Amino acid sequence: MDRGEYAAIYDKATPEFRASIGRDVSIAFMTRVHRKMGACQQAPASVAGMTVNTNGSFVTTVSTRSCEKGNLAEQFVWRVTGGTAKLIGYNANSPSLLTD
Repeated sequence: MDRGEYAAIYDKATPEFRASIGRDVSIAFMTRVHRKMGACQQAPASVAGMTVNTNGSFVTTVSTRSCEKGNLAEQFVWRVTGGTAKLIGYNANSPSLLTD
């Protein structure tokens, strides 16, 4: 996320992710998160859950990163197929994101 490769993130995500949000909106959202938070330190991700059902295998990871403008809590949901994880959901949460 910090490298600004938001188009590549979108393009490599699952079809469900791409159907849930347009490419331009996704890129704008990720750009806003980076702009509002500033540079962030890497943080280890923890597995928050795993689900296997008829739609596939899913892993949810969470982390809280220290950024220039506050802490950023992130949640990623990955669909795992054949040993490859693809993004199906992303959530970013910080009070800093609520201000202009």
